[in-house]
Amino acid sequence: MPGHPLSLADAAYCAVAWASGETQKSLAASYGFKGPAPISLAIRAFLNIYAGDDVPAATRYRPRGRTGNVMFDRCIYAEERKALVPVAVRNFQRSRG
Repeated sequence: MPGHPLSLADAAYCAVAWASGETQKSLAASYGFKGPAPISLAIRAFLNIYAGDDVPAATRYRPRGRTGNVMFDRCIYAEERKALVPVAVRNFQRSRG
């Protein structure tokens, strides 16, 4: 991903690992980061790119007063974001041919 220390393949791996129960902090340590922020941002970017139009209807709203990335803001809770991972991974795999 341009401007990010992780590739999209790395982000896909992190998203799957995170959705499977590994913590972002643990993933960050695996990649040599001091904190989980780069992992969180990579997962966010991955979901933004590849979950796209397949975002479930239950997450298609924007909480009052929230700003920033619209798609990610629609998915307030971690469990909702984790539910997007399989869709994003399928779309990512399709994009790779």
